[in-house]
Amino acid sequence: MKRFLRILLPFGILAVAVGISAVLMATRKKPEVKPTEPRPTLVQAITASTCSQTFSIHTQGTVEPLSETVIIPEVPGRIIALSSEFRPGGFFRKGEVLIELDPSNYEAAVAQAEFNLAQARLRLEQERARAEQARKEWASLADGEPPPLAVRIPQLEAEKANVAWSEQALARARLDLERTKIRAPYDGMVREKSADLGSYVTPGTRLGSVFAIDFAEVRLPLASEDLAYLDLPYAYRGREEADPVPVRLTARIAGRIHAWDAEIVRTEGTIDPRNRMLYAVARIADPYGRNAETTRPPLHIGTFVEADIRGRRVDNVVVLPRQVLRDGNKVLVIDKETNELHSRTVTVLKTDPKTVVIGEGLADGELVCTTPLDFVVEGMKVEIYRDDSSRLLEAETRRIADTNDPDREGGAL
Repeated sequence: MKRFLRILLPFGILAVAVGISAVLMATRKKPEVKPTEPRPTLVQAITASTCSQTFSIHTQGTVEPLSETVIIPEVPGRIIALSSEFRPGGFFRKGEVLIELDPSNYEAAVAQAEFNLAQARLRLEQERARAEQARKEWASLADGEPPPLAVRIPQLEAEKANVAWSEQALARARLDLERTKIRAPYDGMVREKSADLGSYVTPGTRLGSVFAIDFAEVRLPLASEDLAYLDLPYAYRGREEADPVPVRLTARIAGRIHAWDAEIVRTEGTIDPRNRMLYAVARIADPYGRNAETTRPPLHIGTFVEADIRGRRVDNVVVLPRQVLRDGNKVLVIDKETNELHSRTVTVLKTDPKTVVIGEGLADGELVCTTPLDFVVEGMKVEIYRDDSSRLLEAETRRIADTNDPDREGGAL
């Protein structure tokens, strides 16, 4: 019996312990569960600030001469002299003799024409004397108006016509003689030389080509969406000419960036069917710097240039970093009081690789999220933090905005 009790005692103790534990578990007070709030998302932000902006349209083109001429002789002859500047790259002044042809035959033609004119004038004077004598004889022998042939009027008119023809022949001979000296039509530069000393040339022979250096032009392609920001000089008949539009041209020469001021003076008036672009023409004065003291290198014909065209001024716009713009022209605005994030549609006036110009949809002083978020819930809580990168981004955006703000010192005019 004792042995049986010794065996059952541990099991009894264990059963009592289990029962006590069950009672305690059933009667214990459940702990209060407190809801946990989600942690706000860390974002960076920039303050929207309204300003004025003068739009600038970036494009590019190649420098071309305003005037270019192919040198062709008007009379035949052998080249006996060439200007020392008649070579590719040579400069010349208006009226300077570039090429001279052998004038011998033309000098002889002038002498012959002068002789013929003198003979014609002599015959005219002789005929006048004969006509006067015939009129006197008619008056002494008959009454009334004499017939024209009796007083030699037809003969007199023929001699007058002969004198006029001889004068024209002399003028033509002198003109041909003058044309043996081929002169520069303007201040310019030689692009090409196609003939040399001793060459026999005829009218139509290409001797070379030259271009003017007083002005140069650049054809600048403009997309349809760019035209909304520009006041271009459309040259329609009967319409007053618009003011020239300022353009800044830049080019890299000898490893350095140089700039030239130019003006849009006209548009070509047709859309290029190949690229659907409208071409505006910018004009540069004195591209080779012949009339000014400057250390800037010449703007050679054929140079590829970048162009920034001054556009229209707009007021009360907001300039922000390009990265704030989301699909559908939306930005993320942060409520200053609740730190909640809200998506808002804005009116985009212009974008470039660094900034976006917003016309409507943002008020001055609002906070705009600059952190790219893959997942956004309307009204989600955020926490704003700033570091060096956010400060640099805001400073760069302000700098770009100030550069195009005509109301700020150093800004666009």
